[in-house]
Amino acid sequence: MMQVLRLFIKTFLLFWAATYAALCFADDNQHPVSINDDLGNQVTLKQPAKRIVSLAPHNTEILFSIGAGHKVVGTVHYSDYPKAALDIPRIGGYDKINIEQIITLQPDLIVAWRTGNDSRANKRLQDLGYPVYYSEPSSFQDIANSMEKLAVLTGTAEQGKKRKQIFLEKYHELKTSSASKQTIKIYYEVWQNPRYTLGGSHFSAELFTVCGGENIFADVKEKAPIVSLEAILTRNPDVILTGDRHGKETLAQLRGNWKKWPQIKAVKNQQIHYVNADIFTRSSPRAIDAAVALCELLDGVREQLKLDKTN
Repeated sequence: MMQVLRLFIKTFLLFWAATYAALCFADDNQHPVSINDDLGNQVTLKQPAKRIVSLAPHNTEILFSIGAGHKVVGTVHYSDYPKAALDIPRIGGYDKINIEQIITLQPDLIVAWRTGNDSRANKRLQDLGYPVYYSEPSSFQDIANSMEKLAVLTGTAEQGKKRKQIFLEKYHELKTSSASKQTIKIYYEVWQNPRYTLGGSHFSAELFTVCGGENIFADVKEKAPIVSLEAILTRNPDVILTGDRHGKETLAQLRGNWKKWPQIKAVKNQQIHYVNADIFTRSSPRAIDAAVALCELLDGVREQLKLDKTN
């Protein structure tokens, strides 16, 4: 009799626990959610998003990092990370989207990028009644905040908080370890003709300082300004970085293009390097990967040039 009673009580407790968990889960995924986007606009959903359209590669990466990648039903060209993102239907490029195609996808949240998207297209989407969240991270803290805020809208709040914490812990670790190291002056070349670089308002300016580097054009407010060769010569970088050419140009060819100007320290000391352009220029969680790679690269430069803390 006691054995039957114990079995009954155990069964009842298991049933109650399962029912309670189901109710909590249902509540977490059906109640209204609201958050302010990076422009300060309040975005409110009746329930966490289930069908998301991402209008920028960095948005897609953030959504996958917080466990919401499976909810992305449409995205733009160059949304190529993680690998699963390649299977998501394309609705055009970040600067030229197909609104009719977006409508057919029936999204309940659109994650936009004011800096890169066509403002008229974004406005039309809002006029059509779609909730639009603008993601404009311009610093490591902004990237971390984007993880947490988008996690609220997608019903993955706990994972968003964890990813934010891990991201910031690694960021502070790298920053602390490089704080006393010799500063390295960096020129990042986005394009050769004309010479596009990254300015002080681009998150990469902070990326460089995390590792004890300094963007020689950090004082230029534009995100991607055109600069002159004379300005590069005057600012005389210790290191020149550029995005890899996907095999179209070897490192030897790249360095050969700079041989005309041996007065530049980076040219004289052969400190011209290819880097992964995606992680160095996208304000996504992989910015930490870029910081790790850059810190290692700059430590190698310091070692080769025998730089100490005071030189």
